[in-house]
Amino acid sequence: MRVLATQYTLATKSFEIYLAGCKGNNGVHCRGCHNPLSWDFNQGEYIDSIYIQNIVNKINSFNHLIENIWILGGEPLDNDINKLIDLTRRLLCLSKPIWLFTRFSLNLSFQVERWLIQCMSLILLIAI
Repeated sequence: MRVLATQYTLATKSFEIYLAGCKGNNGVHCRGCHNPLSWDFNQGEYIDSIYIQNIVNKINSFNHLIENIWILGGEPLDNDINKLIDLTRRLLCLSKPIWLFTRFSLNLSFQVERWLIQCMSLILLIAI
């Protein structure tokens, strides 16, 4: 999994993580895609534990400004789901809402279901 960019948006007080890659729906991308330059899975920096820790450190450094974490793309759920779950697990420790922007609907995607189940179980563990 690769990250194209991270940025902060003042209007939404969100730290945004842009993941590379989108397969489209049977190879057909969404009409009016907001970010067609992100479709290539080979762009950006490879995300490993050090890169994730740098993201966490950056968010912690500006904690007072950041209220939300957004994961966008490309299509986050076209990436390795286990790596996306690992990233999300690390971000959950920051106690901020995590928004996943995807073309998938909740009732149509095993990837969405698996991501939600993994993240919800983590949220429940944190809340206890």
